[in-house]
Amino acid sequence: MNYIGNMMAKKDAESQGAYEPIFYNNDGIITECAIRNVFYIKNGILLTPSLDLGVLPGVMRSTIINIVTEMGIKVKEAYIRFDTINEMDEAFISSTGIGLLPCYWEGWSLKFNLTQNIAEKLNQQISNLCE
Repeated sequence: MNYIGNMMAKKDAESQGAYEPIFYNNDGIITECAIRNVFYIKNGILLTPSLDLGVLPGVMRSTIINIVTEMGIKVKEAYIRFDTINEMDEAFISSTGIGLLPCYWEGWSLKFNLTQNIAEKLNQQISNLCE
């Protein structure tokens, strides 16, 4: 209900050169970003934090899950441990304001094959809505 803590975390992340902070709980399980949802891809499966962690479902989150399902990619709402993110093949964040934005961080090798395909499908849907 109150996003002041989220906005403070975002401002702090930006002051350190990051675009968006990732939140995780006391058990080290990733929940979401300050104002966006987060997705990971591992072994061709789209992983996103489970809604029972208190994640905001969001229109864009649902849209991406639908697009990925239509693409024949398995989607799993999961408990993603923060200490496993370097094992992921791809990562991206989403919101209605930015659409889909690939993620990267220091010490992680980048691969965005599926992310780019998902972004293209999302952009096609958005374009179709604007016509």
